Amino acid sequence: MADNVPITPGSGADIATDQVTGTGEQIQLIKLAISTDGSRTLIPANDTYGLDVEVTRVVPVSTNKGAQYATAQTGTAIWTPASGKSVVVTSIQIQSYGTTAGIAVLWFGASGDTTYTRGTDASVFDGEFVPSATNKPGVVMTFPTPVRGTADYVLRVTTTGAQSITFSVWGYEV
Repeated sequence: MADNVPITPGSGADIATDQVTGTGEQIQLIKLAISTDGSRTLIPANDTYGLDVEVTRVVPVSTNKGAQYATAQTGTAIWTPASGKSVVVTSIQIQSYGTTAGIAVLWFGASGDTTYTRGTDASVFDGEFVPSATNKPGVVMTFPTPVRGTADYVLRVTTTGAQSITFSVWGYEV
């Protein structure tokens, strides 16, 4: 096998080019194909039949979870993943309405943890809204890198006071 073979994106360069002979065993040689976006795929190295190899990616199905509150919430579950799974948040929308100000936190906590501790617990959003009769503040965030919670951690909501607030979360479980 050749050592230190340079591989550049989009090249489909062979990383296994040697043949094993005389052993009586059959092996399948593969090559690492690197696409222009940097993704990597293993494909047959000696496609003698001229077949195109199509590689498909498994894309998780996005799910939306939403809830609306008009009273203080303390670690209320908004998304509980299936056993052994993690919640992955891709985007959120939080909208304050009414006239009561307050803090709103969207965070990951263990199944029995309903108390948010700033600086310790993993927050997705931690901010304050001050709505009025003419101003209904909110936030929309789409994460360039999805935010992933620990396996079996619940996505929770904590709010202060009797603020009126809506949470919408998009993501998936892995």
